[in-house]
Amino acid sequence: MNWKNTLFLIGILIALSGYLYFVEIRGADEKRLTEAKKKRQEWQSTQVFPYQPQEFKQIKLVKDGKTIIYQKHDDVWWMKEPFNIEGSEEAVNDIIYSILNLVETDPVDDNPSDLAQFGLHQPPILIAVELEGAAGGKTVLLGNDNPTSITLYATAEGSPRVFLVGSLIRWEVSKEFLHLNNRTGPFFADKKET
Repeated sequence: MNWKNTLFLIGILIALSGYLYFVEIRGADEKRLTEAKKKRQEWQSTQVFPYQPQEFKQIKLVKDGKTIIYQKHDDVWWMKEPFNIEGSEEAVNDIIYSILNLVETDPVDDNPSDLAQFGLHQPPILIAVELEGAAGGKTVLLGNDNPTSITLYATAEGSPRVFLVGSLIRWEVSKEFLHLNNRTGPFFADKKET
């Protein structure tokens, strides 16, 4: 056998292996990372509250005139209103993730002449979030069902823009008030009012 031909074939094999590794294997990993980053950015652009869980300092839920306030103090969550009860981190994390999963599904109107048509003139549900080390926060008002009944009309406080969000958030907020009214759930398990 001719050694020149063998060395030539080994060189081609090495070149093809290098191509396979750098273009096909490593390139595919980089492409997957780029796609994952792009999807995350798209998700964040639709999130109503585009924050990280550890940034939350206070959560205020208002439903039909009743208010619940959860507040973090020295890394411990407390229900501050209507009771002063040390909370369950798991329970607050459920609330936080429900809020973080609130996404804008569709725009409705950038400057409506009448918010009453969307149930936003006296909204039945309000969600307000304050962040660690940040002034202000964000408040979102939830109004009537869209005719499809799978979305709700919503607006950010101080903004005329109306958009749609998934109606699941109404159930999540209502669940908190159900726990409060019945003294059930993680905040009330073996807790004493102080």
